[in-house]
Amino acid sequence: DKSDASNVVAASKQFNKIISDITSLSAPEDGIIVSSGKLLYESNITEPFAHGEAEISVRYQNESDFNSLDGRIKKIISSRKFRKLIDCTIEGGAKRPPVEKTEEVANVYSILKGIADKLDMRLLEEHRWSSADISFSLNNERIDGLGPIGVKPQNGGEYILQHSLIERTALLAMLLLELNS
Repeated sequence: DKSDASNVVAASKQFNKIISDITSLSAPEDGIIVSSGKLLYESNITEPFAHGEAEISVRYQNESDFNSLDGRIKKIISSRKFRKLIDCTIEGGAKRPPVEKTEEVANVYSILKGIADKLDMRLLEEHRWSSADISFSLNNERIDGLGPIGVKPQNGGEYILQHSLIERTALLAMLLLELNS
């Protein structure tokens, strides 16, 4: 509503409150992370105008977590007392299914860890923010992050540590041999 400059202030407060409420949905102990990414907010009180955009990233463990978060985010946006003052639109949704930690995954990781110990390699089990497209695999025995180790410095000169190619190739080959025997 551009009829009053005070609406710009109210819209600004509401935008920030919505972002705060959405990121407050995080529950790290349950594997749920909700974080703001790119935030853009522009306004002017001389010629009343306000526009904001927020990119929100969500990490979750299973499909029911996503459905719950999606509903709660929509409720936060639609239930505000300033609904007549501002207009909100949601775009996007789940970009990939979650890679759930199943018994099969735990068994494969255990085998992988044993092989890595024999090769004197250090493995770190973690749930990654952005898994590869392996999340679309129908197989429940999914392990991600077996590629070579790289470094991505701020200057854009990304590179791969050459020795990790040999290590990871040996690890993957021995895992495949173990799984097929």
